[in-house]
Amino acid sequence: SRTSPSSTRHLSSPLDELTTHESAIRIIDKTGPLNNPADRDRYAEAVARQLTPGGHFLAVHYMIDDPDGPPFGCTQPELMDRFSNAFELLESWVPRSYPNRLGLELMLWWRRR
Repeated sequence: SRTSPSSTRHLSSPLDELTTHESAIRIIDKTGPLNNPADRDRYAEAVARQLTPGGHFLAVHYMIDDPDGPPFGCTQPELMDRFSNAFELLESWVPRSYPNRLGLELMLWWRRR
């Protein structure tokens, strides 16, 4: 059965301490005008605009060196540079993934400053 917007959902590890309200979840998709590596700063600004202070942002990033993607890779220093002004990094980890992506993805959990 579908839960009401006011109900809470507890996410599993490593986000056990994060409680969300269904109505507070926003999905920001990188398709359309933001599906271009040259627009990454605009994407970071768009994410920051969508979240109020204290809001959480969870993202999986592809840590590959392929300028001809998609997917287009990035580096951890690039991500820190791009997001750390508006967000505080809470945790990072390598997620469980498909065999062909093992070690190529990085999960970053941020909180809006």
